[in-house]
Amino acid sequence: LAARDLRVRDLGDDVARVEVDAALVPQVGPELLAAVPGFARVELDPRGFRSGAMNELLPDPVRYR
Repeated sequence: LAARDLRVRDLGDDVARVEVDAALVPQVGPELLAAVPGFARVELDPRGFRSGAMNELLPDPVRYR
């Protein structure tokens, strides 16, 4: 699996979220998620890698674009 964009976010509470190119999301298997050590849970972002994705969690996401 060759990804142009790959990011692992530490979401706190021992949870990590993996983001890869959106086109590659269906190809990500458990072996990629297992390759992220140190977390009790590792999840895949089903929407894929997006620049500014964490801003979506802010109370006024448009303000921070």
